[in-house]
Amino acid sequence: MQALIAFGPDLKDLDGVLAQARTRGLTTRSSARASGLEGLSGALAPCMLLFSHLVPGKGRKPITDADVKSWESRFEPRLAPILNRAKFDKVSYQFVATKDTGNVTLNLQFASIDAAQCQFVAIALEEAYLLLGGKSAYTS
Repeated sequence: MQALIAFGPDLKDLDGVLAQARTRGLTTRSSARASGLEGLSGALAPCMLLFSHLVPGKGRKPITDADVKSWESRFEPRLAPILNRAKFDKVSYQFVATKDTGNVTLNLQFASIDAAQCQFVAIALEEAYLLLGGKSAYTS
């Protein structure tokens, strides 16, 4: 089943993406916390996992290219072991920033992933984010 799974403390920035995915017939799940991504089972092929968050210490302030690059360089060393541990056949990722709102979305694309593995990856990403100073919830 094709799926788009979205989570993170700045999830509201992905409302439009989730609506488009539903219109296209994709299975969708979303939650502010990774632990809330329950209810899926079996193989998800392909699957897009989106982690929507703010750069720690920046809040909802505008961010620059330098802020995004700095954040990527801090987060990527935590990301690699998560992805290597599960030994996925084919996975790609990119950080996408909305500079005026401070939102960063980590977009992971899996050719195929089991729903349980997807939840494992989401929980591990959230834990890494919190360890790097991120917050589990933001207010306006």
